[in-house]
Amino acid sequence: MKFDLHVHALIAKYIPFETDQLNRMITVARRRGLNGFAVVDHIHYLGYWRTSNIFRESFPYYNGIYEVTEDFHIISGAEVHIKGGGHILVLGDLGEIHRIDEEMNLSGGYRPTLEQLITNTSSDMVYIGAHPFRSSCGLTEFKPSQLKSLCALE
Repeated sequence: MKFDLHVHALIAKYIPFETDQLNRMITVARRRGLNGFAVVDHIHYLGYWRTSNIFRESFPYYNGIYEVTEDFHIISGAEVHIKGGGHILVLGDLGEIHRIDEEMNLSGGYRPTLEQLITNTSSDMVYIGAHPFRSSCGLTEFKPSQLKSLCALE
């Protein structure tokens, strides 16, 4: 199966997501030969939870996965800014993402350390270091021992 694990539904911080955009995203992904993608909008963006609700209203949802069709799925997630400048993709159940948002105020702008993020969330979550070599928000300042706690790097 082929998945793109870093897709943003929210094009810009202040432009609301609409259902017709969702249909276009799925059409483009299918044309490119994908079996699905992970939606990982920045959790601190205005509209993150509204967009998640649009997805939940559109498709059956179970354990972090929207079933668009039998052969096409969307994984729920969020892109979290962490202290030190990096971005981490957190994939998994929205209930767990909501819990960590409530506890850490991620949507309010709090930037946890990498260790805080991983140790305070369920072991069922997948953590991916996003754009690790980007100068403005990469992970080049982190020690290899810290990055080993991630499941993958882009």
